[in-house]
Amino acid sequence: MFLFQKKIHGRRYWYFGRSARVNGVAKRVWEEFAGTSESLYQKFKSAGELPEVKLKTYQFGKLAAVLAVKI
Repeated sequence: MFLFQKKIHGRRYWYFGRSARVNGVAKRVWEEFAGTSESLYQKFKSAGELPEVKLKTYQFGKLAAVLAVKI
C-alpha cells in the first residue's frame, strides 16, 4: 500500500493505493481517497488525542515508513 497524490482542477488530493501485476504489467488495482492536505493535517493533529493511534517519523524516508506498515 502506498500514498500518492492527484492534481484535479488545480487542487491536490491524496489517495491510498495498491499495485499488482496483471498479465505481467504492474497496474494500480485499488485506490481510495484519503483527503486533502488540510484534512489529513487535521486528522494527524487530532491523532494525539486518540490513545490507540501512534504516529512515527523516520529520518531515512519513505522506504522506512512503507516497511513499518503492518497490514
